[in-house]
Amino acid sequence: MTINCMLCNIHYFYYKKNSRQMKKKLFLLVLIFISLNFSGQKNPSMAVYLDSTYRETSEENHRYIRVVEDYYTNKDTYKVTILYKSGAKKMIGTTLSKDVLKRDGTFIYYYENGIKEAIITYSEDWKTGKEYKWYDNGNIKFEKENFPDPKNKTSKTLLLKFWNKKNELTVNDGNGECDDTDDDFQEKGKIKDGLKDGVWQGSDLKNKITYTETYKDGNLISGISTDKNGMKYSYSKLFEKPLPQAGLDNFYRKVAQNYKTPEDALKNKVTGKIYVSFVVDETGKVTKPIIIKDLGYGTGEEAIRVLNIAGDWIPGKFRGMKRSALYSLPITVTSR
Repeated sequence: MTINCMLCNIHYFYYKKNSRQMKKKLFLLVLIFISLNFSGQKNPSMAVYLDSTYRETSEENHRYIRVVEDYYTNKDTYKVTILYKSGAKKMIGTTLSKDVLKRDGTFIYYYENGIKEAIITYSEDWKTGKEYKWYDNGNIKFEKENFPDPKNKTSKTLLLKFWNKKNELTVNDGNGECDDTDDDFQEKGKIKDGLKDGVWQGSDLKNKITYTETYKDGNLISGISTDKNGMKYSYSKLFEKPLPQAGLDNFYRKVAQNYKTPEDALKNKVTGKIYVSFVVDETGKVTKPIIIKDLGYGTGEEAIRVLNIAGDWIPGKFRGMKRSALYSLPITVTSR
């Protein structure tokens, strides 16, 4: 059995066939049909309900619907679309895998009012080339350029142009002042040669957090954040991923050693990958495990069991403060 683990910012789900509210389901399916122009499509698609964090959820609590076209056909790429609850299109693009969203090619994002929000190009899930974003009134917000380095697992992004909400160009040719503000977030500071430079001030309005950060050539030198209770946190890294207390290698080894392929799966010679997602909360506990792709015969349930005994983690941090983080774990099952 092979174990792999990755931090996911977009997650993968399966369609629940049983619905309690048939009328609502039929209404949503009609919206999907209209929005994606499925008429004449020979191969069925996979549709799932997602919450605000893009995790699988119930029909009653969903915020988005995600659809992968031609899901049951083996292809090199698959068209993927996300719809708002209203049925309006939120995102459209292509993925290299039908089960794991591996973005490749141009993705177009939309506000719920139908106005284009962003255009981003990916290469094997790395942002590459020009990136554009607009305000919800249709005015241009910024132009960036991404330079990925997959070999070293790093990426560099330059801010080339920036327009504020008054449609004033405040950053041009990678130099100027940036004052980025939306409903939940605001930050401002100097841009030099496309990168953050000097002192930046910002606030997370939703969580009532403020911060001051110092940058040089785009690199964070130091930062101090203040929470809603006035507590201050110092940091030199923007993000710190959660880690198993005994280390990643030990975590993988423990999962591999404890995973027991169910007898029915062995009898039916089941092979392939299953995927589970889970949240590492602010205390380091593994919570909310979900089977997002199953091979049947109890293989997914066994993965959840192993996950629950794999031990606690060191919580992740964002701007020095402990934060919950969502992980996805693929497990390759071989019936030997």
